[in-house]
Amino acid sequence: MYRARSWAVGANVAESIFTGGARRAQVQFAKAGYDASVAFYRDSVLNAFREVQDDVTGLTVLDRRTSRSSRRSMRRDAPWTSPAAATPAAW
Repeated sequence: MYRARSWAVGANVAESIFTGGARRAQVQFAKAGYDASVAFYRDSVLNAFREVQDDVTGLTVLDRRTSRSSRRSMRRDAPWTSPAAATPAAW
C-alpha cells in the first residue's frame, strides 16, 4: 500500500513538473487577455468623455451665437430715435 501511494504522489509531482510550462503559458495568456480588456475599456471610457466634451463645447458655441443673434435682432427691432429728439425743446 505504501508503494502504491508513493507512486500516486510521484505521478502527481511528475505531472505538475511536465505541465508546469503549459500552465504558465495559460496564466500568461489569461493575463494578456485581461490587460487587453482593461485597455479596451479604458479607450471606451476616454472616447465617451471626449464625445461628451465635444458636445458640450458645441452647445456652448451655439448658445453664444444665439445670444449674439438675439441681441442684434433686439437692437434692430428697437425704434430708432435721433439724438436731437432726445433733447428737450426748451434747451
